[in-house]
Order: sequence, then structure tokens, then C-alpha cells
Amino acid sequence: MPALKVRKERFQGQTHCRQLENVDVLPGVLRRSSLPCRTPTYVGCVVSDTSAAIKNLTEERDTLQRKLDVCGEQHTAVSDRYAAKRADLEAAIKSLTEERDTLQRRLDVCENRLQQGWVLFQNRYYYISSDTKSWHDSKADCVQKGTDLVIINSKEEQVSLRNFLRKFQKRVWIGLKETEGVWKWVDGTQLSKSFWMPGEPNNYEDKDEDCGEIRYYDQEDSWNDEPCDTQHNWICEQAP
Repeated sequence: MPALKVRKERFQGQTHCRQLENVDVLPGVLRRSSLPCRTPTYVGCVVSDTSAAIKNLTEERDTLQRKLDVCGEQHTAVSDRYAAKRADLEAAIKSLTEERDTLQRRLDVCENRLQQGWVLFQNRYYYISSDTKSWHDSKADCVQKGTDLVIINSKEEQVSLRNFLRKFQKRVWIGLKETEGVWKWVDGTQLSKSFWMPGEPNNYEDKDEDCGEIRYYDQEDSWNDEPCDTQHNWICEQAP
């Protein structure tokens, strides 16, 4: 009886071994073993080979993941540089467009003013009247043109304007008027730097000479006070 039991277990073990030989443990990794058909040895081989395959696949996966991470970082860096460059270009386009539009508006204003008789001199526009009016009417004409009578705040402006007016040789009203004994410009600021002719202002012959004019062009101190209803040419001024 014992001998029969041993032969039966050996037969069952051999049958189980053949069954294992026909099983794919890991598709594409381990198919059939060339080991002799002994169950314990065969199973140990399968486990060993399977562990090695898993290790190799894990390392390969980790390597690919690292490469993918590096690729992603490089892609992000390139995208960031592209976005920054695009932002710089868009800002430059916007700035140039605004500058172009500003220059176009200034050109339109310049051409329009030149057609209306204005003269561009040292980055300022001047309008010299061809007829004469009182000081108040002269001021009103400048205001109608969107500006006012000229204001002179420095020696440089005085010299520049005097040189400009020399070719016209006209006595012109400027934006200077006396109010209650105080000389003020048309913008309301009080006179601080003056270029009166010697002895001026003087209310000559007790006249109410409350308005200022440029009378001469061959000397720096060329201002004179005149009665405001006197008929003179006038000069309007406007910045570009």
C-alpha cells in the first residue's frame, strides 16, 4: 500500500509540472522552462525570473519617468521664455503704435495750424495777426483759436520771441495785464521776470496803461505798457 501511494504522488507531481511548463508566467518575459520537470526547482526558477523581470521593468519605467520629467521641465522653460518674449514684443508693438499715433496727431495739428497762418518756431506755435485790435479783443481772438496771448517766463523765451518777431516789425500785444496795481499773465500767474523798457511801466501822461506789448526788437528789454483799447497786432502762443 505505501508503494502504491508513492508512485501515485510522483505521477501527480509530474503531471503538475507539465501543466506549469505550458503556462506563460509573464507574457513576453518567460514562457517555457528548459529545466527538468521537477516541481520545486521549476517554481523557484519562475519566481526568480519573474522578480528579475519586474526589477528590469521598474528600472526602465523609472528611467522613462525621469526623462519625461526632464522633457516636461524643458518644455516649461521654453514656454516661459516664449511667453516672456511674446509679452515684450506685444509691449513694444503697443508702445510704437502709441508713439506713431501721437506723432500722427501732432502732424495733423501742425499741418492744420500752418494752413491757418500759424508758425512753428523752436517747438512752439505762434500766430501773428495781420490786423489790429484792442488788447481784450486780441485775447478773445486767441481764445477762439483754442489758445491765448503769449506768456514769457524766462530770458530765453524773451530772446527767442524777440528774434522771431524781428522779421515782422510789428508792435504786438502779449498776455500781460495790470489788475489793481499788480501785473499778471493771462493764466493768472503774477509777473516775476520782466523785460520792461527803461522807465516802463509808467502810465505815460497819466493814462491807464494797463496792458503790455512788445514795442522794439533791437534790445532785450522791449516791453511797454499801453492803454488796453489801443489798436495793435497781437501774438497767440500754443505748445505742440
